Amino acid sequence: MPPHKKEGTFSKQTYIHAMLYVPSGSWTDYAYDNEWYQFVNIREVATSENELVEQQAYMMMDTKTFEYSVYDPVNECIGTLGSVVRINEDNPNHSWQVIKAGGLYYLYNLGAKKYVFNGLKGWDLSDLPTPIEMKDGENGIILSGKDSQQWALVSNMSMNNDKAIITTITPLLPKQATNNCYYDFSGRKLQTAQKGMNIIDGRIVLAK
Repeated sequence: MPPHKKEGTFSKQTYIHAMLYVPSGSWTDYAYDNEWYQFVNIREVATSENELVEQQAYMMMDTKTFEYSVYDPVNECIGTLGSVVRINEDNPNHSWQVIKAGGLYYLYNLGAKKYVFNGLKGWDLSDLPTPIEMKDGENGIILSGKDSQQWALVSNMSMNNDKAIITTITPLLPKQATNNCYYDFSGRKLQTAQKGMNIIDGRIVLAK
């Protein structure tokens, strides 16, 4: 049940232009509440692992600075946007997908169609699925072991997740990774490793 608010607490402009952040799983409670429904923009926020929904596309907001993490196509890197005003929900570069497979997490940018990994100089992007550490912090989700940054994953009501990307992750599941077990990136089992990228015993290997 949403908290009660006093009549006239917010202006008409606030209801139209502001974004109301609500706990994950409570959108219906607020959207159909006889007071809070007046907000045009209501977004659920996941701040812990068990609140994440694989079918949901998210925007990543730093819980300290309130900056958003996005893909910068000009510099081909991960950049930041200073506030929600600059976020464009219709831009896939601003949206992320969290995939859980075989007990591991993968973070995927819908615009770049690349995965995040923790490189030597911090976060970087790769064409290959790379697991990323994800754990609960005091007020948000900590990614890739960066204890100084905690993230709230804000649901994007405009952007859908990339369902096809699950087929790329599927061959990496431990239940399919046994000794001398080879797969290509379409999930087809191979008799032996082929030239190029292979998935061997659940690991990505380049065969020359």
